[in-house]
Amino acid sequence: MQWFVSRNVVYILLFAFMHLSGCATVSSVLSSSVQKPSFVFTKLHLRDISFETVTMDFEFLVNNPNDLGVSLNSLDYALDLDGKSVAKGTSNQGIELKARASAPVRLPLTITFKDFAENVATLFSTKPSVPYAISAGLGVATPVGPIRIPARHNGDLPLPKAPDVAVEDVRLAKMGLTGAKLEFQLSVKNRSAFSIIPKGMSYNLSLAGVDVTKGQRKIPTIDANEKQTIVLPLEVSFFSLGQAVVQAIQTKSVPYVVKGDVDLGVFKQPFHVDGEAKL
Repeated sequence: MQWFVSRNVVYILLFAFMHLSGCATVSSVLSSSVQKPSFVFTKLHLRDISFETVTMDFEFLVNNPNDLGVSLNSLDYALDLDGKSVAKGTSNQGIELKARASAPVRLPLTITFKDFAENVATLFSTKPSVPYAISAGLGVATPVGPIRIPARHNGDLPLPKAPDVAVEDVRLAKMGLTGAKLEFQLSVKNRSAFSIIPKGMSYNLSLAGVDVTKGQRKIPTIDANEKQTIVLPLEVSFFSLGQAVVQAIQTKSVPYVVKGDVDLGVFKQPFHVDGEAKL
């Protein structure tokens, strides 16, 4: 009768014999029989991003080519953004990987932009992305002892973009002998592939070189690549305005300037829009 012995049994017997005999030769044989698992970066997952922080998962794939399962004990990491170190540490994974199997390993990190950017406003106004470098080491328990498998990846982290403000329309809603009512329709355009939540907008409106009103308005959440329309109602009294403004409104050709800033939390994005409204 013929006997068949699996490789698993051979590994176990060799491992037991090595500890009983303390023989370096057996250890060498066992080491040569165990292949080193592979560990590679596969994808960056952006879970949440704003002008203040970014929460993301770095995904790696580990593959065990052996006929014995291995234990993934730890994951050490170091992350650089735009050439500056922003995060490092160790994450205890505690994953059991079966024989001849692969499994994803995720490293979740949250980064605050102001921790590495000297000028956050300039960062979001001038750069569509920042380069990153992630270095990681996976701690694996094998029959021949613990080993560390390194991985490294360079890429680009997309950034939200500061919104654009434009005057879409100026409408003469009402005009009488003593005054007029105008409506300025502003658009706040989100140029990013992510939703943004502005905290509000402050503005100052001038007509024919004369400051006529200022104030603040709330801005709802703006979805990716979408815009929100803000209407500024303006009631002007001909008695309190200069002659140039009165004449401009009466002739229905009004030069205007709208300036202010959009509050994005960690910084305020200024805007300045001018033109001539044909009422």
